[in-house]
Amino acid sequence: MAITIYDIAKAAQVSPATVSRALNGSTLVSERTRERVAEVAKELGYIGGSAERGVLGKGQTIAVFISNVLNPTLAQMVKGVQSVLKDEGYSMILYDSDGKAADEYTFLQEVKKHGVTGLIMSSPHFTSEYLMTLREIELPFILTLSYSTEPNIPCVYVNNIEASFKAVQSLFELGHRRIGIISGPIGDLTISRDRLQGCKLAYLGQDLEFSLENVVEGDYSVESGYTAASIMITQWNQPPTAIFAFNDMMAVGALNALRENKLQVPDDISLMGFDGIEFASLVHPSLSTVVQPSFAIGQEAALNLLKLINGEAIENIKQELPYELVLRESTAPAHQAK
Repeated sequence: MAITIYDIAKAAQVSPATVSRALNGSTLVSERTRERVAEVAKELGYIGGSAERGVLGKGQTIAVFISNVLNPTLAQMVKGVQSVLKDEGYSMILYDSDGKAADEYTFLQEVKKHGVTGLIMSSPHFTSEYLMTLREIELPFILTLSYSTEPNIPCVYVNNIEASFKAVQSLFELGHRRIGIISGPIGDLTISRDRLQGCKLAYLGQDLEFSLENVVEGDYSVESGYTAASIMITQWNQPPTAIFAFNDMMAVGALNALRENKLQVPDDISLMGFDGIEFASLVHPSLSTVVQPSFAIGQEAALNLLKLINGEAIENIKQELPYELVLRESTAPAHQAK
């Protein structure tokens, strides 16, 4: 069985991160510790040069977990992470679970085999069981794009509750009262629950009763947005005058469905998205949306993780970044006759 940095760490009675730094000549490790690690590595027969043997090559390795590599928001977040890691001499392993919780658990069990020294998570499945698995791995990690109420879980995120509240409130201010909501999976996704809570608060602010009958669940894909909007305009007794989708990809799918049914945006139905992907400003009509700074979220997550790896404290363990509500061509005042 190949020797890994975790075997060396155990024998030398130091952390895996310290072993990694020592083997890569980091100045953060004392000469005495570096010599001790080198001696133990030699005694154990450690051979470098391959990620499969638990070595990090030049610099250390960070694992980044995402749920869909094709999602532009996640792609921007990953770019933000890379922009920091490459300047610090770190490499990156990208795990794409395709939204499958079972695959994420499998990936988590594999990270130690690849000599990973830290994790950046954008998993939507951040349950108590998931958290327990993370703690068992005993590696520093940062949660991105969503918020955890656990006090010791470091997060970099936007306020999804407040942002969704503002989005729906803007539709109410345009005179809309029949607002269809295309959510993500509500049962197990923190982001979906938070954004739905924001919708509920917006209704409460208008003294209106919120009903789940106004919600059609999607899965954050273009296809699910198309299906959800089709249901709203063909199966509901009263079609909505506005639709709020929990991400821009579903909003684009909804736009396609509306066009196929000869409905004009925003003349017949207003449409609002969330995320602020580049494509949202290029479609016609251009999409009103909540812009979250995905690239900056990735940067801040990487910077915070490096601090944890180096044994430094994070100044703000719950780091909330600003969002922006951008109103474009896809939203307009409701027509009273409709």
